[in-house]
This record gives sequence, C-alpha cells and structure tokens, in this order.
Amino acid sequence: MQAATDISQLKGIMPSVEIDTGALPYLFISMALLILSIMTLWWYAHHRKKRPRTPQSQALHRLKALDLQTTLSQKTHSQETLYRFSIDVHCYLDGREDTLFDEIQEALLPYKYQADAPLPDTATIQKIDDFIKGLT
Repeated sequence: MQAATDISQLKGIMPSVEIDTGALPYLFISMALLILSIMTLWWYAHHRKKRPRTPQSQALHRLKALDLQTTLSQKTHSQETLYRFSIDVHCYLDGREDTLFDEIQEALLPYKYQADAPLPDTATIQKIDDFIKGLT
C-alpha cells in the first residue's frame, strides 16, 4: 500500500501530460513539403542553364549552336545562315582583327550576295566549322 500512495503523491506534484496526436501527421506532411520545396528551389538555382550576359558571349553561344551541315544543305536557309555567321562573328570579335575570319569572308562573297547563289563548297564549310570550334 505504501507504493500506491507514493505514486499518487507524485501525480499530485506533476500532472500527467496528454499529447494530442491528431495534428502530428499534418505537422510531418507540412515539414516534408517545406523541405521538398527548399530542395527544389536549391536545385533550380544551381542547375538551371546559365544564359550569356555580354553581347560577345551571346554571339559565341549562337555560333556554337549553329549547325552548318544541316542548315546549308537546305538551299532556302543557306544565305540567312551565312549572314548570321558573319554578324555573330563580327559581334564576337568586337573590332579585333582575325585573319582566318577575313579569309572565310572572302571565300563566302560569291555565295552571299547573289539571288540564286550556289551552296558553299565543303572546304569552305569545313573551314567555318573549324573556325567556330576554335572560338573560346
């Protein structure tokens, strides 16, 4: 009997605490959604494509994305592609001299300024490809 009175005396000193477990699943779900949203924002911030900022880097990005083999095989877009190449390289060089580009420009003259110009020869296309690959 003595032990029963000791326990009742302890309960009188410190009342028993009841924990409401009805809100506990909602707490876990909200914490999981918060963690998931933070991880998604972090991943998006670190893995999104970096867009070029300067006109020179934008021109370099367009030059690297240029697919000459496919585009020049379509006669309707060949002159547009050659013009775009020239404009982007001029923007990329930003007034600097480049003898290889000058040679390419000379080789492209017969193909750019005529209404029914033939397609550039494979040597010229290869020279343009090599020039683009050499850009940094």
